[in-house]
Amino acid sequence: MITVPHVVQCSNKSVGRVPYGIPYGTRQILLMNNYIKGIQLDLFAKYNSMEVLVLSNNWLTDGAIKGAFSQIPALKHLYLDGNRLKSVPTDLPVSLEELRLDNNYLRAISEGAWSRCPGLFILRLSNNNLGPGSIPDAALSSLRNLHTLSLDHNQLTSIPLGLPLLIKELYLKGNLIEQVREDAFHKMWALEVLDLSANRLTNAGLRNSLNATRLENLCHNALQQVPRQLPRGLHSVALTDNRIQSVPHDAFCWGDRTRSVRGFVRVRLNKPPIFTLNCSKDDMKITILQHIDS
Repeated sequence: MITVPHVVQCSNKSVGRVPYGIPYGTRQILLMNNYIKGIQLDLFAKYNSMEVLVLSNNWLTDGAIKGAFSQIPALKHLYLDGNRLKSVPTDLPVSLEELRLDNNYLRAISEGAWSRCPGLFILRLSNNNLGPGSIPDAALSSLRNLHTLSLDHNQLTSIPLGLPLLIKELYLKGNLIEQVREDAFHKMWALEVLDLSANRLTNAGLRNSLNATRLENLCHNALQQVPRQLPRGLHSVALTDNRIQSVPHDAFCWGDRTRSVRGFVRVRLNKPPIFTLNCSKDDMKITILQHIDS
């Protein structure tokens, strides 16, 4: 165990439990890449200053951590990725801002899991077993401050409805999504980054539903043309490794110049030329698309 002011580093030590003797004033406890199977119920009860707890890549299971985190009043960052968890812990502290649960065995998400941590800012749920029906409508809606949500590499066939309205970054890479409902991003005006790469999207499955993003990744899908009526604030869209053969006139121009894409847009395709589109009837608006080989 290595101790520096306010930080205890005990990663990669092959330990099977949380070491005793960690100073109560510690702010960061780093225990990744060990063989820890459980945490004693009141072990962290006196760690009133701890803000970061990293338990990545251990052997933790649901029952073995029950009640372990509820008594840490200042905890902001909790890393439980790479364990053997099948559900979201229900005793999360109200102070929590970042939760990592990537690379576990989660099969379902319930709304009640977030009742104790409404201030969560970053939630990472990638590489789990989340599939159809795993995330009920509005199951995440109580996380009103959520900025980043990662659901990469699950088995989702649709985008969960009722997502928090203030999300800025949404990652859904490597799922089984074939279509995006028109109301999938309803009132999500803050959304800036959307990654839907490596899914099964077709042009019919998009239905003009990408209406609130600035940066979009749609690579590795089954699109045959650039999606129609892309969002007005778009800065960049990646479309490599699709089947794209054409660019419809209204891809960047809605016919209503108050809604058309504005400014310079970077578009990534496999081998297209550089071209321009006139998006206004009075020749006052030109959108230039710069295409870059993948």
